[in-house]
Amino acid sequence: MYGSLWDPTTAPDDFPSLDDFKKFSLANMLAKMPLVRIRDSKFSYKVRMPRIICEDGTTLSVQASALHYSRPRTNRGPYKAVEVGFPSVAPPLAWKKYAEDWENPTDTVYAYIPLELVSSYIASHGGINVDKTFKWFKFELR
Repeated sequence: MYGSLWDPTTAPDDFPSLDDFKKFSLANMLAKMPLVRIRDSKFSYKVRMPRIICEDGTTLSVQASALHYSRPRTNRGPYKAVEVGFPSVAPPLAWKKYAEDWENPTDTVYAYIPLELVSSYIASHGGINVDKTFKWFKFELR
């Protein structure tokens, strides 16, 4: 798992513009999030995806990397399962087996949840509002 922390960083020329990035599917967004160097070390990490804001206002954190509950557990993807955290609206019962604490469905993390379930949940809330989701997000490759 930690071998992925040695992945080469994303070169600025290899990364799309934010406008192009916003057109990607969730799966492609997660796979294409840039890798940046950890200070002066030889290690890199994946930039965190901003909290997703759906068209109806529902929010959730969706992450995938070598350091998240995702499959594969790498920094490159493509991802079949992801980590979801703290949805603002309780998810469907199908998510129960992935929850750390199902008794508090909006105050927990969901581990290794199939990307199809997450995409369906987001679609049921109108899809990703990319303008709101990425309003304050900056792609800074350091």
